Order: sequence, then C-alpha cells, then structure tokens
Amino acid sequence: MKKRVFIVSYPRSGNMFVRTLLAHIAFPDKEWTVKEITTKFAVDLYHLHKADVSFYTEPRLYKSHAKYSESIEPVIYVYRNGLSVANSLYNRFSRRPRFEMNWEDYYEWFMRGHKKWGKWSEHVETWMFNRTKQVPFISIKYEDLVLNPVPEIRKMLSFLEWYREKDDIDKAICQTQSFYYQKYRGQSKKSFVDFKYFNDFKKKNEKLLKELGYNL
Repeated sequence: MKKRVFIVSYPRSGNMFVRTLLAHIAFPDKEWTVKEITTKFAVDLYHLHKADVSFYTEPRLYKSHAKYSESIEPVIYVYRNGLSVANSLYNRFSRRPRFEMNWEDYYEWFMRGHKKWGKWSEHVETWMFNRTKQVPFISIKYEDLVLNPVPEIRKMLSFLEWYREKDDIDKAICQTQSFYYQKYRGQSKKSFVDFKYFNDFKKKNEKLLKELGYNL
C-alpha cells in the first residue's frame, strides 16, 4: 500500500471538494468542519506541523497547489476549466475587504500567472502531460466529479486501495452536498465571463482545453 498520496491542483479547481468527499468516506460518522479537513485530515504540504494523528489514514493524504515536482508523488491531480478557475478565484478575492481590482485587470493578472502557482495552463499541462518521472498518478476532472461522481470516486478509491460499498459512496456524496450547502449558504457567486473573455481564453488555450476534454 502507498504510504502517502498528494492531492494536487491549481487553486479553486476542486481540491477541497475531493478532500471533503474522501473525509466523509474515511470517517462516515464524523461531522466535518472546513478547519478539520484542511488542518487535520488532508493537510497542506506546507503546514505539516498542524497534522492531527487521530485522523490519519493509510495512505496519509496531503494537499498541494505546487507546480510540478518529481518529489511530489504519488498524485491525485484535480483539474478544472481554467476560465471557471479564474471566475472562482475572483469571487473569492472580491470578498476580501481591501481587494479593489476590477475583473478586466484581474483577468489579465490571472493570464500572466501567479508568482507561486504559475499560469493555470502551465500548471495543468506539466502535471497532466509533461511529467519527467513516471510515478503512480491519476487525474480527476472536476466537472465530471460534480456531474457524475460515482465513477470518479471509484477511481480514487482504487488508487488509494480503499474498498467501500456503493451505499458508503452514496452516503459520502450526500454528506458532501450538505457540507457545501452549509459552507456557502448565503454567499452569492457571480459570473464575470462574457464572450470577450470566453473567446480570448479559448484562443490562447484551445489545444490544451481539447486535450483535457473540454469541447468549447
């Protein structure tokens, strides 16, 4: 059995969603909080000192938004349409009191790439298609996980060597839906993407989007 597995993604690509599902599968009778999932169950690679051994699983799970690195393995890589990622990040940043950037300026900033995470396209492309070392690796498309979760969950469970019945999976899905309802209740999410940005993003990333299975 693998001793550890990293759940890797670009920010706002479904990493938390995956960890929430797996937390409810691993500990189905526990009422999870965001803080417990992020600091105890699947801990950020850069905050290992916060780990709580009472929630250890085999393999041990870690979360990361890191750029591709040969030292990070085995990996469950979660990806999402980059335009949805940009919109989700902007919604999140907009709730911060001192954030004053408009969507147009933010979109240009997003396309240039974050100094820590890099560009969305480079992050996804290197992890998905340009790995320089063959390691245990699976990819999870966020949109598929949301729309048809059971096959994607079974893929992850097989990778983790966790064996669960269909009823256990269904229960975890319901628990995760309830978790997210409580987490985002009362929060409005806006779409800032119009045809101008849709066409620009498609033009700049068309090959990669097709390779990822997005038929735009």
